[in-house]
Order: sequence, then C-alpha cells, then structure tokens
Amino acid sequence: MTLLTNAPTLVVQTDLAMLIGQDEAMLLQQLHYRLANQGVAREGRIWFFHTYESWKKQIPFWSISKLKSKFLKLEKMGLVQSTDKFNQFYVDRTKWYSIDYDKLDALILANAIQSNPTDVTHETKPSSPDKRCDRFNVSPSDTKEVYKNNNNNIYASEIDEVINYLNDNAKRGFTVSNESNRRDILQRLQEGYRVEQCFSVIDAQVQAWQDDVKMSRYLRPSTLFKKANFENYLNAANQTRNHYLDSKPLELDYSAGEDIG
Repeated sequence: MTLLTNAPTLVVQTDLAMLIGQDEAMLLQQLHYRLANQGVAREGRIWFFHTYESWKKQIPFWSISKLKSKFLKLEKMGLVQSTDKFNQFYVDRTKWYSIDYDKLDALILANAIQSNPTDVTHETKPSSPDKRCDRFNVSPSDTKEVYKNNNNNIYASEIDEVINYLNDNAKRGFTVSNESNRRDILQRLQEGYRVEQCFSVIDAQVQAWQDDVKMSRYLRPSTLFKKANFENYLNAANQTRNHYLDSKPLELDYSAGEDIG
C-alpha cells in the first residue's frame, strides 16, 4: 500500500515556497491553475470565482478560517486581488480572485537581485493593461469567454452534479452522459453561473411544478437551463429566498397561557 496516487494533487513550487511561505505558495499555485483553466476575463484581468466552502473541497485539510487567513495574507502582500463586484446579485458575496503577476514577477526579481546581484543584468517593466492576459493567450476585450482547452473536461464534474441533483430532487432519470442534457448546463457555467445557482433554480421550479401534472414534465435540463429561461427562474428563486430571509419569525407569548373555556 502506498500514499502515492495518480489522483489530482496539490503542488508546491519550492522556490516560491521559500519566498512567500509553503501554504501561501500552494494556495497561489492552486489559484493560478484555476485561472489558467477556468478563468474569466473582466476589466483586462483574468478572474476566478469560488466560495470558501469550494476552496475547502480542494484543500480539505484546511479549515475555512485558515483559508480566509491565507487569502488575506496574499492580498496584503499584493499578490492576490479579490472582489464581489462582478456578481449578478447584490446578496451574492462570492469572491472573484485574480493574481497580480506583475507584483509576483517584481517580488521574484527583487529576491533574485538580493540573492545574486551580479546575475541580474536586465530591467523588467510592469505589463501594460493590454498585456495582462497574455500569459493565458487570451484577449482582454473578450469579457465573456471562459478560457479553457476542453469545455467538457473542465466542467464535467459540475455538470454531473447538476444533473444528479435534478434527478434526486425532481425524481427523474436523466443520464449524465447524454449530450443534450449537458449542453445548456455547460453554456450557463461558461457564462459565469455557479453550480449553487443551478441548484437554486432546480429547488424553486421543483417546488412550483412537482405537483402540477402539466408543468412537472418541464423539470428537465433543456427547459430549466435554456438561456431564455434560466435567468428568469434564478431571479424568481432569489426573490423567494430573500422574502423568507426578510420575514420576521413568529413570536409566541408563552406568558399568556392557555384559554380554558
């Protein structure tokens, strides 16, 4: 028996770990991988959005508080930027992350100069905004394209999750391998929607249609995730959720006792 595996692994670049810390180097490497494979261009940079819970699935031996602490340290170092301004809904606080490669390159160069001043003979200049996406070979003006080598490989597990969730909650039997079941879900994920938002749409429409003989047949991927329908269903789901969040809990006056006639 061995602990070595061919399964996905976390990588730590030795030189980077010596420079910024082992944990920080591992997290930065993981973010770089996500940016390169699932990044979205916004405002001339490549961004990747993720919840802390989703990050924990990738680094399961870290707590949520440790993840927050490590991201905060990387942000204070200027190596990572984060924002929630790209989210569609005000109540959505999921963070988008980007690496400032200019600052990372400058930090590496400064360390190299300090360690071997005679070996560094060239000057480096910060990349212009138009060059910030060059390391991913993408155009900064294309703000909607998700950069990837193979759509189905990158989003395969997320699409499987959505179809299985629909099957479990709507009591259906859609096959995950059917391309027609996957196509619309893939397109919504490419547009930047998250698996959790797909779940919200499923929950809302199952609740609305499951007892309606005529409408229950539309609990299917081609209807729920069709571009013309999905945003409307998601808005309705968020409005319903916000209504429950804003509702005051029922207050019981236990001091009144029972009215005995």
